[in-house]
Amino acid sequence: MSEPRIPYTNSIVFAAEYISRASKEYVRKIIKDYNFPIGYEEHIILDTVFFYPGCIQMEIAKKVCMQRSYLCKILTKLEDDGLIKREKRIKGKRQVVLSVYITPKGEELYKRMHSVFKKEILSKQIVDTEKIREITKELFKMGDDLVNTFNLKL
Repeated sequence: MSEPRIPYTNSIVFAAEYISRASKEYVRKIIKDYNFPIGYEEHIILDTVFFYPGCIQMEIAKKVCMQRSYLCKILTKLEDDGLIKREKRIKGKRQVVLSVYITPKGEELYKRMHSVFKKEILSKQIVDTEKIREITKELFKMGDDLVNTFNLKL
């Protein structure tokens, strides 16, 4: 007996996209309401650089699933604003890559934004942090299984 077909709008893929869009819009709303000087995309890059200091640009692009050319534009803006710095380093014998670090100014902004996000989300009492951790872990496992089973390049 075959599984009953369900519409895309009832699928896990749609549910993941829905929560992703809702979360992004909520973060954008907080950024606007608090008049933060950077947008959503800049924030996720700053977050990544905060947690992975010295990460090279290509690794950041992979971590946040972003085209390298678009990432480069965002990094240039963050660097111009004094929130990150890029340093040349040699990879292998000749290849020069840029490692990315958060500056004290960037770290201060990141921590301020994180504090506001945490306060806003917890004050609404719409999330159970333990449940979120479990679901996130399971979604990553499912994603890894898909990537590995079908040899996908993301």
